[in-house]
Amino acid sequence: MKAHTLSQSLVRKLSLAGGLALACAVSLQARQTLTGCLRPEFTAAPRIGDLDPSASLSLSLGLPLPDPAGLDAFIATLYDPRSPNYRRFLSPRDFADRFGPSRADYQALIDFARAQGLSISATHTSRLLLQVRGKADRIERVFHVSLGRRRRADGTQFYAPDHEPTVDLDLRGLSVSGLDNYSRWHSRARPHPRGPSQQAPHGASTRPLEGTGGNVNGWPAAYQGDDFRDAYVPGVSLQGTGQSIGLVEFGGFYSQDITTYETSSNPPLATNSTVTIVSTDGYNGNPLDNQDSDTGGPEGDCAEVSLDIELALSMAPKATIVVYEAYDTDTMSVVLAAIADDPVCAQISCSWGGGDLSGMGSNAASLLAELAAQGQGFFNASGDSGAYSVDNTDFAAAGPVGYPDSLSPYITEVGGTNLTTNGPSGSPAYITYTSESTWNDFDGTCNSGGFGGASGGGFCSTNSDTSSILDIPGYQSGVSMAHNGGSTTYRNVPDVSALAENFWVVYCDKCPAVFSQGESAGQQEEPFDGTSGASPLWTAFISLANEQASLDDGRVLGFANPALYSLGQGGDYSSDFHDIADNSNNGLVSTSSQSCDPVYYHAVSGYDLTTGWGSPKGPALIQDLVGIVLSRTVTPTYTSSVSPSITPTFSASPTITPSFSASPTKTATFSHSPTITRTFSDSPTGTPSASPSPTVTATSSASPTASPTASASPSSTVSPSSTASFTPSPNRSPTQAPAYLKSGQGRVVLAPDPVLNGQPVTLYFGAQPSRTRWQVYNLAGQEVARLDIVGGGPHRLSTQGLASGVYLARVTVDYAAGGSQVLMLKFAVIR
Repeated sequence: MKAHTLSQSLVRKLSLAGGLALACAVSLQARQTLTGCLRPEFTAAPRIGDLDPSASLSLSLGLPLPDPAGLDAFIATLYDPRSPNYRRFLSPRDFADRFGPSRADYQALIDFARAQGLSISATHTSRLLLQVRGKADRIERVFHVSLGRRRRADGTQFYAPDHEPTVDLDLRGLSVSGLDNYSRWHSRARPHPRGPSQQAPHGASTRPLEGTGGNVNGWPAAYQGDDFRDAYVPGVSLQGTGQSIGLVEFGGFYSQDITTYETSSNPPLATNSTVTIVSTDGYNGNPLDNQDSDTGGPEGDCAEVSLDIELALSMAPKATIVVYEAYDTDTMSVVLAAIADDPVCAQISCSWGGGDLSGMGSNAASLLAELAAQGQGFFNASGDSGAYSVDNTDFAAAGPVGYPDSLSPYITEVGGTNLTTNGPSGSPAYITYTSESTWNDFDGTCNSGGFGGASGGGFCSTNSDTSSILDIPGYQSGVSMAHNGGSTTYRNVPDVSALAENFWVVYCDKCPAVFSQGESAGQQEEPFDGTSGASPLWTAFISLANEQASLDDGRVLGFANPALYSLGQGGDYSSDFHDIADNSNNGLVSTSSQSCDPVYYHAVSGYDLTTGWGSPKGPALIQDLVGIVLSRTVTPTYTSSVSPSITPTFSASPTITPSFSASPTKTATFSHSPTITRTFSDSPTGTPSASPSPTVTATSSASPTASPTASASPSSTVSPSSTASFTPSPNRSPTQAPAYLKSGQGRVVLAPDPVLNGQPVTLYFGAQPSRTRWQVYNLAGQEVARLDIVGGGPHRLSTQGLASGVYLARVTVDYAAGGSQVLMLKFAVIR
């Protein structure tokens, strides 16, 4: 397979575009002007005509946080073990009530949009964002602008307003995004250089040995499947069970690629993978609908989505992968709002870049803060061109670290490494970690691009763009920058790092030859480079720690940086991280040995601006991260609205079944963009299958008024014929073991207890179940929810919509191997 020739825009330091500059802010006047929507890039491009008035445009309208400083202070208490708020994360509804815009303001915005003839495409629980859609001519009238088509120097076209828009609405801090499509998201992944396994990384003395994958189409061995666990979590049995990993994607993928990756791994990945797709702006999931020339058309976008899924499943094979898909012209804020609305993912990864400062969208920084407040960790690829940001037009001038690095402190930035192993050995094949170096295998010229790249790093400051400045966050304030070139004033990146070189990717199953740049049509396999791979690996690694923490305590890590920096500065640093201190650097050097970078950084002992704290030493780091989750020094108090003197009694086998006016057999919520769950399974006959799961659960991507769980009120009360007592015990010790329930088929684990902020109650089974039927009662004996789940474990009961209090559940379990059992469970919900 011929490697792609990449444009300059993909070789320079790619950065997620946008941020504070994009959201066109409103200045309060009779007719308010939205400043910041007209940029020099627009007027510099020749206008070639008007935008088609019938073109359908998608806009996002944002309202500001009423008290951003108060939110920052609250988030600090969530990650402080001395605080009674420690890891008592908020639900989306609680966040909106405590920190979101007012209901009145949000309703006024909705009413305004409808009155202007715009359709509401999505509302969001936080009330930070409203998505609307309308024809171009109507949008021009609403915002008093003229939208023109313009041509870039390379011949490509975009549309943008001719002047700053205005709006007849008196809402303080209103912002809008979507009036232009100047920016397109594109993959940060890049094909691995094809030389004689190429030269050693710049600044390193040896070339890394490779993994167990690849060895087809003339490519050398690459890293695939279990290689990532062999390198970073050897001997760890955790596999992400019960965890959901969110992936931010501006494109689609083909399910057959995931199946082929699993079956072609050596050894094959021994698990069925579950991938759930969430469309955030009506995206149809077809990779061919995104055609960004910077990444070789939709093939490049498809490769990014596939590699994110494949690497996450390699590290956490039993986790559920939730793919949040959008068009490559959508803003990041649309995706973030969907993730925040339904916080099933405690860890999220993003590996996409943009071309300028206009891709983030309205309120992206506020939405990232919401994720931190809700216990959701956001990981981002730090970029692939060393110390340079997307602000540069070439390698001749230094630039700042770009977006979203400088947008929010609530991001874990992931740099890249070259991994050296002892090479594949044994049967089945495995590798053993030897060492790592800063990823840097750039092969090209300084001003016209090439292959490979280098780990992104630097600090968030520039004299030319004040919106790129981000003050040093508290978790970095105590880190020594004496020998690494870092800043004691501004935010430094990356935070951590992982493999970013020579990972095998299967992608583009149905790409036609026209999109494969002269290659054969259909499925492609080749090695890729980039921090695009490092970010999903770290995100999946965190899911292993969260799996253990959920079993031990019911809580999760959330925003990871406070814990990572605490361990990095602690006495067990060398046990928790692979410290990369070989003086390798992230400076780009051309094929002719010309230095492209006047500024770059070196890997030194401890924290540095090429690899952060380093890569994970799995067993020890997981143990210490879980220890931090459990390390609160103040025991949170629990107050139940139900009198503790009430001791409910329930029959183990009730003879009277409550009647219902509605008896759902499945809990499902729907909105504008229901998710589709695809289950991929490995066929023992060698014929891979990929078919939709028969037990699809539809979930909401954005709906502030939707009821998150189906419930039914009985028309008669339960009258048990015999009793089984339950005594509420809401104050659980941090070190108390999970509730292990004896089962005829083996151990059953109920976790977490108590349940926090709408997280699900999960049953883990020692033997595979085939079906569970849940009946959930409050302490007054009223049934509040009923659920029927078909398939293998674990099984989860959503607690969205349940008030704080103690609940009892009668669960009938049918086991796949035969036999059944009735479990009587108790759990507490804390809001």
